[in-house]
Amino acid sequence: MRQKAANRGDRLKHALLLESLKAIVESGTWRTLTYAETHAGAGKYLAADQEKPRQIEPLQRKVRRLERKAAQGIVTVGPEAAGATYLSLVKRWWQQEENWSGGRPIYPGSVAIAKKFLEERWASDRFSWRLTEASESTWKALQRTIREALNASFLDKLDWLTEQDHLLLLVDPFVFKATMPLCEGCAKRIKSVSGSSFVSVADCGVHHGEMSFGILDALLNRCATHKQAVVQLWTRAAPSFQQQIYGHLSSWRDSQERHIEIQAYRTTTWDFFIIIGIADGITAVPAIPTQEWRWLREAGIVTIESFSPEK
Repeated sequence: MRQKAANRGDRLKHALLLESLKAIVESGTWRTLTYAETHAGAGKYLAADQEKPRQIEPLQRKVRRLERKAAQGIVTVGPEAAGATYLSLVKRWWQQEENWSGGRPIYPGSVAIAKKFLEERWASDRFSWRLTEASESTWKALQRTIREALNASFLDKLDWLTEQDHLLLLVDPFVFKATMPLCEGCAKRIKSVSGSSFVSVADCGVHHGEMSFGILDALLNRCATHKQAVVQLWTRAAPSFQQQIYGHLSSWRDSQERHIEIQAYRTTTWDFFIIIGIADGITAVPAIPTQEWRWLREAGIVTIESFSPEK
């Protein structure tokens, strides 16, 4: 996880997370927000912990270079440009002394990014947290960023994670699969998951950060009755599996008696990010065409493409 911090997948995920959060705070229809994550991570990641190929320091240098070009009038990036909220936040993040260690930058994970953004834009009584992290060592690191996280598997806290209305839920497994056998303990926690079968081992893939369509459906079904909800899924997937994921979620959407919208984005390195808006949560589902992300590619930050499902 530390080695991958600030890679192209993180840049995709965090840029789009902030597009949704920006829409939420500016919409006027979201009076409160519960921010939830299934795999919350460590909160902050040190450049000193990364071996080659490093991700954090090259990103910091690119952001600084873009900042200098903007100051010189060489490039113009307006506050409404796609990805501008992300670049602005990490720039302000690195302007703070506490976000450096031994002269090297620290990168914010999704929880730290959401926390900084919401604390800057909203009063603290308007947002709350529902976060789980199964790894005890990772959870202990996360405590230095936020105290509300639980050291627990998301499966043990499915209802707790999803019960609040006005919800943004980020689902960020290490591996995402169409189907996955479950050990008896995980199967009991979910009760019934289509496309899964029991296995007679102590630990199934869930214990190693994996997730399947059936488990995702268990989360989505718990959100489906909310007045406002946004579910975001990040994974790495080959193009053919991206189509399969989108098709599965489209079928789930069509099975619901609610207004649900889906938008998907990807990088050229198989990173895939889907945003699902439920009922009034559709206001936080950005529809941004590929050409509007072009300046991020030209700056060497990340290439983001709007995903188009095959007909």
